[in-house]
Amino acid sequence: MQQFTEIVTCVECSAVTLFQVPEVFYFALKAVLHPVDPLFDYKRHGLTDPCVRALRRIFILCDQDMDGALNDEELNEFQVKCFNAALQPSEIVKVKSIVQQKVPDGVNSVGLTFPGFIYVHNMFLKKGRTETLWAVLRKFGYDNDLKLRDDFLPVPSMHASDKSVELTCEAVEFLNDIFQLLDTDKDLTLRPAEVDNLFDTAPERQGLLGLLLTASIEYSLLELANVSALYVLCWEVLCNFAMRPWNNAPYKDAAEKTDMGYISLNGFLSQVLTLYFSSSTFTIDGY
Repeated sequence: MQQFTEIVTCVECSAVTLFQVPEVFYFALKAVLHPVDPLFDYKRHGLTDPCVRALRRIFILCDQDMDGALNDEELNEFQVKCFNAALQPSEIVKVKSIVQQKVPDGVNSVGLTFPGFIYVHNMFLKKGRTETLWAVLRKFGYDNDLKLRDDFLPVPSMHASDKSVELTCEAVEFLNDIFQLLDTDKDLTLRPAEVDNLFDTAPERQGLLGLLLTASIEYSLLELANVSALYVLCWEVLCNFAMRPWNNAPYKDAAEKTDMGYISLNGFLSQVLTLYFSSSTFTIDGY
């Protein structure tokens, strides 16, 4: 196994004496139900990039106060959500102590940071506890390909061509709360770094985020009203957005750009509308 690192398990058994035959079936089932390949990069001896991105999203979702670390309460909520069992205070202290010894920046004054969160799951994987890591991933909606399951994703509502989609009062209030939470400098605007945080939990956000950030840079800031408008206008095309060929016709020339190649917010919206009217079939494969 040291020579062939792709071998996950090696079991000595005998069909004649039935020596360790149950173990063979156990590891065979485990290989199917809790596969290692999507999680572990054999060349780098660490978690794969898709796995790290998935854990990044999970960490952000669990970090409810968005302070960059999971405090004891957030850790406990994560444990209960994934394993239906609470952690004792002594267990939390032990986990953080182990992480701090191995990863100095894995724990801060608040709690477990993202490097520490990654270390814990990497440790489970190296100990052969793939079922633990898969329990976490599946609880947050991931399938065996580390993509969000179809039944986990919201399906855009279909409506007649003469109808429009509007945010409910509850949705507007929710966006207001999110805006206030992300506006760390309290200037009533979202700058590029803050917009990045806004979409950080989207599994495949690069296509959308790239255009949205150029719009933010063009204006140097993004006001709350614009954020709400983007949610309304992009809802039905958001899930299809990341995979579109923005450098090809008709999207390439759908909006004017600045001398620096940036696209304005109005230009961004025109591209979104071009996508909307060019396709009546929406998909959620990208998200």
